[in-house]
Amino acid sequence: MDNQSPSKRFFLERLDSGGSPDSFPLEAPGPVVIGRSRGCAVRIDDAKTSRRHCVFEFHDDRWHVKDLGSTNGTQVNDRTVQTAALADGDVVTVGRVSLVFRNGQPRGSNAGRVATTVNFVSPSRASDRERDLNANDWVTSELPVVPSGQSPGSPRTDLLGGRYELGPLLHQGSTGSFFKARDTKSDRVVCVKMLSTRVTENEADLRRFVRGVQTAGKLHHPNIVQLFRAGHSRSRKQWWLAMEYVDGPSLRQIVAKYGIGKMLAPDKVLAIARDIVAALAVAFERQVLHRNIRPENILLTKSGTAKLADFALVRGVVLTTLQRVTGSSELVGDLAYMAPERTELDGVVDCRSDIYALGACMYTLLAGQPPFTGRGTVDLIDKVRHSDPTPLTRRNLSVPGPLEGVVMKCLAKSPTDRFQTPQELSDELGRVARFHGFSR
Repeated sequence: MDNQSPSKRFFLERLDSGGSPDSFPLEAPGPVVIGRSRGCAVRIDDAKTSRRHCVFEFHDDRWHVKDLGSTNGTQVNDRTVQTAALADGDVVTVGRVSLVFRNGQPRGSNAGRVATTVNFVSPSRASDRERDLNANDWVTSELPVVPSGQSPGSPRTDLLGGRYELGPLLHQGSTGSFFKARDTKSDRVVCVKMLSTRVTENEADLRRFVRGVQTAGKLHHPNIVQLFRAGHSRSRKQWWLAMEYVDGPSLRQIVAKYGIGKMLAPDKVLAIARDIVAALAVAFERQVLHRNIRPENILLTKSGTAKLADFALVRGVVLTTLQRVTGSSELVGDLAYMAPERTELDGVVDCRSDIYALGACMYTLLAGQPPFTGRGTVDLIDKVRHSDPTPLTRRNLSVPGPLEGVVMKCLAKSPTDRFQTPQELSDELGRVARFHGFSR
């Protein structure tokens, strides 16, 4: 690849700039410095941005971002990094401004400017100028849109985002209500989640939610529930998510209705785990964490494929600190699937925390109950941190020893004792399946 091609194909595109986002070309080999200083190639007028915040450089046939010792750090897909190689669609957060790294022609109408000033506008103040055709709704323009051969026409005022027609209530969850809906532009059945108002009750939560939506929109995999669009309904005073409709129940519903003693057969659990770890492997490649894997967020299609849902709430509503967990009785059930480090104020959370949560789900499906139960929040947290789960074979004699070993390794207290990557776990699950002759 010659040094001129990246300048023609790579851009930074601002997320929160309305229908025609500002785009900034990256000219190889760089450096392209971002910060508040007037000498920066891209100047961001934001107090949370350092004078020289980060730099973009092209080497080894890829663009990289490097933090320049900034006060608030540089994040890639909500993960603080010192340096990171970038892939198409990665979200780089500088202060309070989020920029998407694009490989290809940007969608913004302002492409071509290298030196500029970006004035940060918070999502709550920007909603008026980011409104969709429907006067009652703000709708993201950056997420993938379901293809439609129809002309847009005049949007109906009773449709979310001018296109989604709500149908019957499917499920009431802790973070919102799920409705079966129809995309009137493509005539496709979708699922719309109307978020509880507490999910985005303050500006910080709202900002994290918007970043989570942008992150989830770029994840495409058969085992991930695809997010189509998101928006805010002014008439309903609620945020909403339009996503792929899954024609089957959650694991929680499956176990409650069909499980024997609230347990599933080991071969079925193994097949589900292999599907979900495949989803985690894709997320890991994009440096995305789920942070809230539990039976309610794993859905099964009628054909038996398991799909992981709620990636859109990656950073938006998942409460990761001990104070916020203990402050909500609604989250006691979620604690049973949290890795020990997630209950610590300064715990380091990475892909091994998601691996723990998947192990806790597998344990629940095989044993008929989570690895730990308690008399209350404090008791449950203490067990998650310090107690060993009862061996699976003491609760279910049909669980093969190798499968029990995989689950117990996922549930190790120390992240260093677990599988280190989703691919490592996937490989081991494959070996167990082949050894016992379990078919997919």
